Amino acid sequence: MTVGLARAIGMGGMVAALLALAALPPRAVRADEPAPVAEWTLLVYDDADCDLESPMMDDLGEMIAVGGTDQVNVVVLCDRSPLDESSEDGSYSGADVGGVAAWDTAKVLLAKKGELAELADWGELDLGDPATLARFIEFAAKRFPARRFALMLNDHGMGWPGVCADDSVEGGSHLTLADIQDALERTQATYGGRLELVGFDACLMAAFETAHALARRARYMVASEELEPGSGWQYTAMLETLVRRPTMDGAELGKLICETYRESFDRSDDEDVRASAAGITQSLIDLDRASDLAAKLAVVATKLREQLEVEDPRSTWVKIGRARSRAEEYGGGEGGSGIHDLLHVLDRLRAECPDDGVDDACADAIASLRGCVLYAIRGSARPHACGLSICFPADKALLEDDSGAYATTSFGRDHPWSPFVACFVALAGGDEAAPDVLGVTASAEKISLEAHGTVEITAKVSLDDVDQAVFILGAKVDDECVILGQLATKPDEDGKLSETWDGRWFALRSGEAELLCPINELEEDPAKADTYAAQVPVRWRAKGKTKWQAVTLHLALTLADDDVKGEFVYAFVDTPNGPRAVELEAGDELRAVYLVIDAKGDVQERVTEDAANLLVLAGRLKMGLVQLPPATYQLGFAVTDLAGNTSESAVAVELAK
Repeated sequence: MTVGLARAIGMGGMVAALLALAALPPRAVRADEPAPVAEWTLLVYDDADCDLESPMMDDLGEMIAVGGTDQVNVVVLCDRSPLDESSEDGSYSGADVGGVAAWDTAKVLLAKKGELAELADWGELDLGDPATLARFIEFAAKRFPARRFALMLNDHGMGWPGVCADDSVEGGSHLTLADIQDALERTQATYGGRLELVGFDACLMAAFETAHALARRARYMVASEELEPGSGWQYTAMLETLVRRPTMDGAELGKLICETYRESFDRSDDEDVRASAAGITQSLIDLDRASDLAAKLAVVATKLREQLEVEDPRSTWVKIGRARSRAEEYGGGEGGSGIHDLLHVLDRLRAECPDDGVDDACADAIASLRGCVLYAIRGSARPHACGLSICFPADKALLEDDSGAYATTSFGRDHPWSPFVACFVALAGGDEAAPDVLGVTASAEKISLEAHGTVEITAKVSLDDVDQAVFILGAKVDDECVILGQLATKPDEDGKLSETWDGRWFALRSGEAELLCPINELEEDPAKADTYAAQVPVRWRAKGKTKWQAVTLHLALTLADDDVKGEFVYAFVDTPNGPRAVELEAGDELRAVYLVIDAKGDVQERVTEDAANLLVLAGRLKMGLVQLPPATYQLGFAVTDLAGNTSESAVAVELAK
């Protein structure tokens, strides 16, 4: 054909024609015209209309540090908050990003090298509405066709209740697991019926309830069992490898996300960031194997429920409750989350309930679970994180949230696990008798600071259904008792509780300043001797702000040479949409939160505003032991049973000069 054309116009004419064509401007590409078929299109659903806006803008910066290519498209729907850096909690940036002026609407953006290209502005939208998710998937998948699609949902994660809370919606809104299923079913034709990968850059979403909901709509899932620090995934390192090897499949990409996430902590120049790696988790799940795991779990749940429905289920209920309470739990917060590592639950059930086929059923489920979790990372403070969690609470309230009940999830609606848990919770609710803490005594009524004296506190407790025992230290103030702190302890095989006190207690340290602090949870690390994970409730005020917020500090403690060395891991503030990590900086202020028991026995939280209860951060936060001043203190034990009933008893001990 070329030869024929040359003959018709002559060689010289052909060259002139080609030069003329080259001088024409390139043909404009319409905004709605599909791009060529790529290897990958990443659909990033960024619900930044919340108090994670600032770190999510950092994520966009990480994306455009690499950008997309003709083989990798990175398409983002990003809805931002109207708040900016002047907000009281400092969680909003109000910044321009990638050449796009600051916005407070929902924009569709294409991540390019060094910039964001705006494809559409859809105005103010509810990103907690499945119709919005479906609209974005359909738009992006049609506009940027690919051999493989990954959907990434970024925002607060709540576990089985869902993800992506939109703060601008009156009354609150978020995507439930059923909402995500609905959006994917509506749009399946646009991405070939099944996504290659669904990822959650969010807290607590590596739950089997999530995997069960997505099993027919995606091949692989990436998520975290535990809370995620605010920095979240590392998009730059992930995209650098993906654009270099765009033919990788979903399993390879999922593993890459996990590895780059871990490396972002391990290789950081910031000591606080490196320390926070102790609490991280991230896992890659093969959703094709979720149905087999569901079938194996059905056998476990059915056998356990049968044992609970006998005439006298008390002994079985205690065994199951003990297994549940000793399995690694995620999410923190007062009263717990009810979200436990699935493999650890099954392991504990095998140990506590080895009869009536439960052992074999759990072993089969564990084998299936190991096949379902293709890859997982975990920090040293989360030694039992296998890659998938499950909801297993003792409190009925944890089976419900503002948008509905656990039974509204596909797993909760269709699987025997839900009626088993409902049966277990009902039996827990029927137990209202608090455990007896008997015979609390002190080996001495007074100890001397000068003589470096110690006192041993002992008591007796029934071993039947003890869930947790703590040693408590309090101080009498008028007719009230202020709880200075508590430490986890264990009764021996005869039910005896025993702790020794030398007049010292825990204090937070920053620079030369100290703040006496009440530890509200101390969990021993089974992987490291004399190492503990501690939680400390405080009020936090960012430098230059006026608002105080309730924050839980997470620290790693090591016992060494009769002293304690504590290192800060991370801090989380509870929000209506799930926990949010906060970064502590020099100039921030902390106040300790104490429990106070009044003359009637009622308990309330109290934060004093005196100078002694204020710590201004001047450097890295640490923890150690400090000597308490001479006074009369209350020492004793509080014991909680498997149904959540608590009783306590204490004796007075004078600390003298």
